[in-house]
Amino acid sequence: MVMKLNHKVEFCGAERKFQRCPNKTLKDYQKTIDEIQDKLMPLAERTRDFQFRLTELEDEMKAIDKHIELLEKLDDASDDEIRECIDLTKDKVRLQKEIHELRIQNDEAEKEDREFYEELDKTLRKNYGEFASKIFKDFDASEIEEADSTDLTIAPQLGQLYRLATSGCKQKDIDKLYTKIIQDSFR
Repeated sequence: MVMKLNHKVEFCGAERKFQRCPNKTLKDYQKTIDEIQDKLMPLAERTRDFQFRLTELEDEMKAIDKHIELLEKLDDASDDEIRECIDLTKDKVRLQKEIHELRIQNDEAEKEDREFYEELDKTLRKNYGEFASKIFKDFDASEIEEADSTDLTIAPQLGQLYRLATSGCKQKDIDKLYTKIIQDSFR
């Protein structure tokens, strides 16, 4: 028995009807997407480490501020307490400089990565277009250039939508997954 594919999704400005494609195409597409994500991991880890260090330094500055505030409230501060306040102020200035330098380093790294991100974006879009041309009837790979933000949210999940469409489910199940993918992107 040959199953007809009548399921559709909105993609790149039109309602697209699924067509059958070889399982190897699905696997190759997923492999390509995974490889691209692997290339992004070091950048994501660097960003995470930057955020962690920045939070750490800011927390340290808050603690210093509280300590200074307590010392300033003393009516009759001793010489040691005044020196401690001066030392804490110096520490705070040092931390502020460190935070500033850290932000400059991160900005420079992001500038250097911009070209890398642009290349990855081109590669991703090309792969999305090629894959979409295989799973949708009457879709030309170049149409991916018309993609909007919703299309680019759906594109990485096209394999999942395709598998659902070919599993014999109802159109409402496809629509439900499509909506869930969009909603999850806002979290």
